[in-house]
Amino acid sequence: MHRPDFERVYKTGRRFGSPLFTAFLVRGPATTEATTEATAEKGSRVGFTTPRGLGKAVLRNRIRRRLREVVRLHFAELATGWDLVFNPRRALLDATTSGIESEVLRLFGNIAAASSSKQEKAPAKAPDKAEVPAQERKQ
Repeated sequence: MHRPDFERVYKTGRRFGSPLFTAFLVRGPATTEATTEATAEKGSRVGFTTPRGLGKAVLRNRIRRRLREVVRLHFAELATGWDLVFNPRRALLDATTSGIESEVLRLFGNIAAASSSKQEKAPAKAPDKAEVPAQERKQ
């Protein structure tokens, strides 16, 4: 992910709060209706930000490595077509790996539920003007 992608996620995405991190998520650009199946299969993208307020570079890198490893292990459980940005908190440094895993899995579960509910509730596409017979069109 590049800077414009991070900015898009922050501005248009939803926020997921946790004691260990804050995650911002938004549907990726590859999941619009106009895309082909090949581009829709690209999957999700994940980014990590670690603000300087967390501490010196050594601490920030350690926090980022711990979170990145848990996300890598459970990435297959993430629904496709999402852009995520993780913003860890200092508490992640002292958290157990199983605690980090439970929070990440809870987030991924919420995303999967949102993905399935949107697919079920998606309205039927309105027919184009060309598909509607001429006598039914209002002029």
